[in-house]
Amino acid sequence: MDIILVFTFVAVFLSIYQIIPEYKKSRFSYALSWNKKALICFLSGTLLSLYLYFSFFQYHNPNQIIKIFGINLNFLFVIDLISTSILISLFLYLLHFAFKKNINIESKDNFFNKIEEYINKKDYFSSIQLIKIHFQEIYSSEDEDLKYKIKRIILKKEFLENLSKIEPYFCIRIIRGHVDTDFKKQFLDDYLKILLEDNKSILYDEIKNNQNLHGVGGRYELIKENKLITSLLKNAKIAEELEIWRPLGEFVLEQLNEQRTLINDKYNYFDENFNDYSEYSTLYSDKIFVSLRFFDIMLLESLHQKINWHMWLYYYYYLTQYICKNYKITEFSSPKEENPNSYSRLLNELVSNLIKWIRESDQNIKGYSPKAIDAQHDNGDIIKSSIICLFQCHQEIIDSKEIPNEFKRKITHFIYDLYFELSLSKNPDSNKYAEVLLLCLEDKIKGYSKRNESYKLFLIDSLNSFDQVPVAFKGGADKLKEFEKRIKKC
Repeated sequence: MDIILVFTFVAVFLSIYQIIPEYKKSRFSYALSWNKKALICFLSGTLLSLYLYFSFFQYHNPNQIIKIFGINLNFLFVIDLISTSILISLFLYLLHFAFKKNINIESKDNFFNKIEEYINKKDYFSSIQLIKIHFQEIYSSEDEDLKYKIKRIILKKEFLENLSKIEPYFCIRIIRGHVDTDFKKQFLDDYLKILLEDNKSILYDEIKNNQNLHGVGGRYELIKENKLITSLLKNAKIAEELEIWRPLGEFVLEQLNEQRTLINDKYNYFDENFNDYSEYSTLYSDKIFVSLRFFDIMLLESLHQKINWHMWLYYYYYLTQYICKNYKITEFSSPKEENPNSYSRLLNELVSNLIKWIRESDQNIKGYSPKAIDAQHDNGDIIKSSIICLFQCHQEIIDSKEIPNEFKRKITHFIYDLYFELSLSKNPDSNKYAEVLLLCLEDKIKGYSKRNESYKLFLIDSLNSFDQVPVAFKGGADKLKEFEKRIKKC
């Protein structure tokens, strides 16, 4: 056998080996079982033996003939044929091993060492690919030590930051995988915050591309292209189990707290592009707005899928508190505008979302009716919880000394519109929620320890400026009188 042929095959394999991804090279260290290694050694040894045998006979008896199946063949030709066949088989086997999709971990120590080696070299692409390829195998095994080590790596901030850019949708496999719930919660808490920190991340693209309505009330249509949102909310029980409201709410609170420390809070500026949905709009690149929209999509899905938990929509109350503390009319604000600054736009979004969730009571969602018509909490009723939260937020806004009265009146008129819409509805459940709304309003006026007279006076003043004609036209004249009477009576 010509030694040049051997060197040619070796050179070709080494050339290919140099250009294959680093993570695929590593499989030769952790995925070769002892029997595969033995086979490679055996074939290599056989190849070497045949080469020596070929050289010996080529020198001593080059013309020896042997008969195989009645055919006379040159002995050297037979050796050369067998050697070449082994060489090609070995070459093809190694190539197949380097490129095949499914391989198993044979040496767990070598596998983990390779991941750590890549991370130490800042080669996150290779480490992420190794974990991605073997994720199911790792968590289906009984090796708790390896599982723990991989979890520890995945939860490192630098790893998650790179994961969000290199393999952003790998998170779906973790969410759907047979991994313990505590790990999923911790992972999702950290991962969602990293996605929210980066307004170029997949989350921002998905929120922007998820504006189409489902056709029922204010519910959004979950499209398959938005893989992350759909994987979390298509089955809202996943969102409930993983408590995805927490990273959303906590992230916004952190953002608002950070703004408070700045000399110039950008949200106290008037930004025309923060008030529309045109191609120049800055809404879908804003961290707080996108978080609120995600919360909105989550609540609507939970409501329509009949999740019996408020999904911690009360984060909206804390967010309103933080915004009201930060709110200032400055030289960069525009007091005559409908939304004098960007905080006004965010408050508008908060209140509008709450009102939207309450309006869903008019969509005949089976199973949604208040268990008790009162102002008491019912954590299993999203609509009633939204009403209670709405008035918590409303009182914060009205009590703020910085927020202009015109904006306060606008928000109050939103609530009046909602009340009369529900009370005049032909849906008896909507009528019940209208009464709950009025009871919560009365409860806020009465207060916990003393009457909130200033709040009451503002409500009466706002009712005087409220456009009552559309309500009266719909046959709500008596409702208007009753509403005014009950407020004044408090």
